[in-house]
Amino acid sequence: MMGSFMAATAYRQIQKVPLFSQKRSFCDKCKTQINWYDNIPVFSYIFLRGRCRNCETVIPKRYLLMEIFSGLSFASLPFVANAVAKSNLWFSALPLPTLYLVLILLLCFSLYQIYFDALYMYLSDFASFAMFLLGVFLLFYFPNNVVWNNLFASFTFATVFLILHLATYGKGMGLGDVKLALFPPLFLSMNISILWLFLSFVIGALYGLPFLLLGKKKMTEKIAFGPFMVVSFWVCLLFGKEIFKFLFPYF
Repeated sequence: MMGSFMAATAYRQIQKVPLFSQKRSFCDKCKTQINWYDNIPVFSYIFLRGRCRNCETVIPKRYLLMEIFSGLSFASLPFVANAVAKSNLWFSALPLPTLYLVLILLLCFSLYQIYFDALYMYLSDFASFAMFLLGVFLLFYFPNNVVWNNLFASFTFATVFLILHLATYGKGMGLGDVKLALFPPLFLSMNISILWLFLSFVIGALYGLPFLLLGKKKMTEKIAFGPFMVVSFWVCLLFGKEIFKFLFPYF
């Protein structure tokens, strides 16, 4: 359900449709409002064979994939919470209910940014700053000894992205990526933040390379970089320490 909600929210923001308007979801082609029983994640798509009930316009498969990915992401939260609780990350000592709430909020905003950027090549300032403010609040509210280090890391890595943005005149990195870069270092250590930056570019390269080799994209074409930043963050959150030791055994 969260996948459908995130996609609908992104669409409404792009189309300037009020998020909490009384107008229900509708077919983008025939504008017919979608009945509740045709809006059940995954099952409705399969039952309708991926088409609008009214005009039979094909519904892009990406929406089905988003629903499946979102469902799997939320289903994995107990595993994520357990892994974080056993890690040496500064917020691993949070009470378990608080840790779950933090992870749920981070996951919701993360999925929103992934879908928003993947679909429309645009990152939400609201979601980026919400994750940043969540990190700042936790750093100052719960006792820890990394608050200033992590704040310094946050602005340092955002500055790296800003330099890339300015150096490429906005073609190599957008301002949305600069703002999104503020939040991951707040939750990670400095070493793992460096790994996060490294993996963001590696994952992006692994995604784009097959398209370049097959001639489906050119070097000058833009790709949404936000999803790689977000995926890299969650990878580092779960396996950052192990990956860092494997890649940099002498540090």
